[in-house]
Amino acid sequence: MKATGLRLGGQQIWLPLLAGDTAQIIAIIGGGGKSSLLYYLARMIRKSGRKVIISLTTKMFHPDEADHQVLFANSTDSLLQAARNDGPGLITVAAGIDPADSRKLIGLPPEWFSEAVQSASDVVFLIEADGSAGRSLKGYLPHEPVIPSATSLVIPVVGMDVLGKPLVEDFVHRATVAAGLSRWPIGAAIVPDLIVTLLLSPAGYRKDCPPGAKTVFFLNKTESADRYLAAETIAAAVLAADSSVQGVVAGSVFADQFTFWPSFTNERE
Repeated sequence: MKATGLRLGGQQIWLPLLAGDTAQIIAIIGGGGKSSLLYYLARMIRKSGRKVIISLTTKMFHPDEADHQVLFANSTDSLLQAARNDGPGLITVAAGIDPADSRKLIGLPPEWFSEAVQSASDVVFLIEADGSAGRSLKGYLPHEPVIPSATSLVIPVVGMDVLGKPLVEDFVHRATVAAGLSRWPIGAAIVPDLIVTLLLSPAGYRKDCPPGAKTVFFLNKTESADRYLAAETIAAAVLAADSSVQGVVAGSVFADQFTFWPSFTNERE
């Protein structure tokens, strides 16, 4: 059985997946375009009329967009105060500047978001909850990712530009960890089956996902026919193996083109 891919505009695909009538937490993990997706979705949510706060639980680069404001919080109360800020443009809330690298922001404790979401009515907390050192695929250490317990949606990201590349540190963050988890040898060519193994593993991209959270995988940089066919293969395998996954999206944030494969359960509904 194979899911049918729906080729639609970004708003038609993403807004229904992000929909919610109350405050919610959306965590983005993985590599290959997390920050690009974060800002893309934040602008989309804001344009739809909802309040959105960008934040992080690990580290991320300081945004340099002209319409972006960075605020700092040292408690749940100050996070809530930032969430009530009605200033123009996007708002990112962080704990501070990384003393080891002034280009980066330091994240907030995950429990602050789980506390804040109970009081911040109709706010979407859009969180970068992982690091990948700029790589499109990664292996996970025990302390990763850092996802708040009250998260309602987790979006694991893979950059499809990693296909065909060797499984080495130049292309895969913590390649040795990824190799051990997937049982692929170091240096092997990265193929769809390897990506599927990492996506589905409870020690990989499914690690520490809260029991009540939905999962939508995003295969970014799907910008050619070959990558689309690979994405189709990955989507079919993931959805056949795990009925709890809400769906798989493939496409390009920069091109604003996407295909959505809903879960078989959603198709039947």
